[in-house]
Amino acid sequence: MANPENVFWNQVSGSSIGHCPRRLAFVAFGVESGVLVTEERDKGAPENPVFVDGHWHEFDIKRRLLKDGVTIHSGLYLEPEVTSEWGGLIVRGHPDGIIEIKNSSVKQQYLPHPGDYMLEAKSMEPNTFWKWVRNGLAETFPAYLDQIQFYMSATIEGYNPVKRRDNTITALYESLDISIENAFHVDMPLRAMLIAKNKASGILRGELIEYDPDHVAGLKDRWLTAYERVKSYTLPDRLHKNPDNFECRSCPFKTECWEEDTGTENTVLKIKGSELPIAIQQTIKEYVETRALVKALEGEMELDKAELEGVLKERGMRKLETEELVVSRVERKVEQL
Repeated sequence: MANPENVFWNQVSGSSIGHCPRRLAFVAFGVESGVLVTEERDKGAPENPVFVDGHWHEFDIKRRLLKDGVTIHSGLYLEPEVTSEWGGLIVRGHPDGIIEIKNSSVKQQYLPHPGDYMLEAKSMEPNTFWKWVRNGLAETFPAYLDQIQFYMSATIEGYNPVKRRDNTITALYESLDISIENAFHVDMPLRAMLIAKNKASGILRGELIEYDPDHVAGLKDRWLTAYERVKSYTLPDRLHKNPDNFECRSCPFKTECWEEDTGTENTVLKIKGSELPIAIQQTIKEYVETRALVKALEGEMELDKAELEGVLKERGMRKLETEELVVSRVERKVEQL
């Protein structure tokens, strides 16, 4: 079995950087309930109407940018490949493109002042679109803001042909004049332009986003901390304080993540069918061997919770629950890995 931390980090990319690290940790630890769903979503299969719809709207946004006089330096046929090194670990990504707005091109209210911008093209349902127009990206879609900030912080490694799985979308891009694209940027612009389309009305709006190094430093700390937690066979902290949000509601691991919650950040990790480190195996062995003693203490002696935990602590362990090998924080042993 591959090291969980390697499986975990291989999932980290520009498109996932704004999401909760726990979801990727569940996959890394081999939790079964959401793996198939995650794999299907990650593939972005052409027959999935969600992806086809999103790709069409992205094409329409870029087509209209060209019509309104915006120069698209990359994002039609070539896409920038960007990387960033965080503590010796590499994060990769592919922004939607780089554009240039010239003085003569400011024909629409969604276009900002002239200059070069990293482009992020999104399509939204009407209610979400107008909520974003009123409140801005940071409040409405913080995950998108994380993604854009990461892209602006990264280094352009080169330009590669855009890989599109849907032949219909590919044909639409091929209908555009290839000579208009000139991928010459060496550095990523430190300003980004989010262009969003209202799916119902087709209205375009834009939001200018300036690069914020402090924001990126926070992202780096979040993900490197999560990596160290996974490396210690412990779930990372949740990104959200409660499950009443879009990401948690749509997460295939919502039940596993929240069902054992006690109102604290106690991490409960279910591992089924995985080879565990020797240190954790030994701790489980110790638990099984002393389980009879624990039951005796609970049944024959009137010990309160604190006293019982004291007995377990003397034996160098915390109480474990077993259900086809369910491990609940084996702190002392894990720290020795």
